[in-house]
Amino acid sequence: MDITQGPIEKKKTNYNLILRRIHKWVALIVGIQLVLWTMSGFLMSFIPIEDVHGDHLWDKFAPAEIIKPETIVVDAKYLIQKYGDQNVTNVRLYARNGRAIYGADIDAETVYFDAVNGEPVGLVAETEAISIAKKSYRWTGEFNSVEYVTDSKKYSEIRGGEFPIWRINFDDNVNSSLYVSPTEGKVVRVRSDIWRLYDFFWMLHIMDYDTRDDFNNLLLILAASVAFFIALSGIILVFYAFSKKDFRWLKKT
Repeated sequence: MDITQGPIEKKKTNYNLILRRIHKWVALIVGIQLVLWTMSGFLMSFIPIEDVHGDHLWDKFAPAEIIKPETIVVDAKYLIQKYGDQNVTNVRLYARNGRAIYGADIDAETVYFDAVNGEPVGLVAETEAISIAKKSYRWTGEFNSVEYVTDSKKYSEIRGGEFPIWRINFDDNVNSSLYVSPTEGKVVRVRSDIWRLYDFFWMLHIMDYDTRDDFNNLLLILAASVAFFIALSGIILVFYAFSKKDFRWLKKT
């Protein structure tokens, strides 16, 4: 009889029980987050990304406006000479709702000029912003309301974008909102209830409940580390759960 067999087996069993208790309580604490990770990951993979981006809501791939040569009277050289006593770092020409406009970076500020007379032009007005959004919109709703958004915290769905910005709302079945840049005069963001739902699940998935864009936040790293421990300890406990009897069928084959 091997007298060492008993104590060794008892020691193994104690480790097994300790690991089971730790695994049970830690799993209870982070179990809800594990469910949220699984649920949010499934739903985000289930919703077509084209619907999230709202590709069906607007003319995303419309060709850029063509600038006709006859609409350009003032050239970039004129602007540089006119503002030569200031720091002009960049001058670009683009079309704003059928109108040729220069955008010039002067003393770290972007100023816009009419390409016909070289005079400064203001930002896109409300009526023009609505017209631009209507031209780009491609879904079943009608224009509902307009808002000039100046506070980036009020609408987190356009975080990291340009402010101020026009928000043009349509009364379709997904509550579409087209965001029009008051400087460039074009649609730069499209949002809908599909995007908002997706963004909510994204927040749950990365555990960033503030800006929803920090994939390396401490809370996520901590939760992921604990989840890894649960998975690893679970594998070990499964190994301990097997006995020699479970493998007898192998000998028969």
